[in-house]
Amino acid sequence: MVGFGVGFDAVNYQSQVGLGVSIPHPVFFNRMGTGADITKDPLQRQDRSVDLSAMLFPRTSDAWQIRIFGGPTYFRVSQEMVETIGYSQFFNVFTGANIVAVTGFTKRTVEGSSWGVNGGVDVGYFFTRNVGIGGVLRVNRGTVKVDKEPLTDAVADLKVGHTTFGGGLRLRF
Repeated sequence: MVGFGVGFDAVNYQSQVGLGVSIPHPVFFNRMGTGADITKDPLQRQDRSVDLSAMLFPRTSDAWQIRIFGGPTYFRVSQEMVETIGYSQFFNVFTGANIVAVTGFTKRTVEGSSWGVNGGVDVGYFFTRNVGIGGVLRVNRGTVKVDKEPLTDAVADLKVGHTTFGGGLRLRF
């Protein structure tokens, strides 16, 4: 037997990001001052995905039920990224000191979308005609390209996707 399915996932992340600068001494060659900190507020990321799946139900005994599925996945990402890093610099011409400290940052939200793939398996074992237990494993993966990452204006590839594992009571009618 065959079938088709659609699944939707919404995952939100937040994490602090490391900030670092390396600034040359304004007078002396090869005297870099470095400073580092982390973002005080976490940066946000939202991943949305729609899995389109074709399913195959291999013939098994009445006690077992197996479903194998896979297909394309549409990913949409919205992520806050560091745009600028503020710093202060103290230098001394007589001693050659070059001290740099990170003082803050600005952020910008970038968005993108692309297609990836999904696949998985769902297995159930039924003790009676209608009651059993089971588990499912679903994996989807893709890459969303951002044309201009805010800090460097370079192209950035954001890895997207997740692995879902679940299990529990199964009822069939």
